[in-house]
Amino acid sequence: MPGRWQHEVSSRRFLQLALVSLATLLAVIVSGAFVRLTGSGLGCEDWPNCGNTVLPATGGHALIEFGNRVGIVGTLVAWLASRRVRDLPRRARRLALAAFLGTVAQAPLGGITVLLDLHPLAVMSHFLLALTVLALSVAVVFEAWIAHAGLAAQSAPSW
Repeated sequence: MPGRWQHEVSSRRFLQLALVSLATLLAVIVSGAFVRLTGSGLGCEDWPNCGNTVLPATGGHALIEFGNRVGIVGTLVAWLASRRVRDLPRRARRLALAAFLGTVAQAPLGGITVLLDLHPLAVMSHFLLALTVLALSVAVVFEAWIAHAGLAAQSAPSW
């Protein structure tokens, strides 16, 4: 594939993107507490829509609920960037993909949580998945940092 690295992402840029993704997820988790405390998860009762549109109304509850959906963009960008970093270990790409897929899984789980009127067990499962995605994103940041610093090239067979 001669054109694969035509749009290469530097390890420094990947580290920056991974940190932004992590910060976005942290913000989403913190704002998720506001969803529970304010009942904003019920800002759009006909999830995934909000009335006749997929965009939120201008009310505070709907904006808080929809604001929690921005984490998917950060993890998507980090995963796509990981695919363009030369010599990045395969595990780093897989971690970035897992973080993205976990964030995608938050959408239906959040919808179920809304449909169950914020039942505590549904809220907790949603929160635990968020923490799992956060942990994956921390691992992506460490992998990005290692790649950027040029540390720890694998010296032994992967087996």
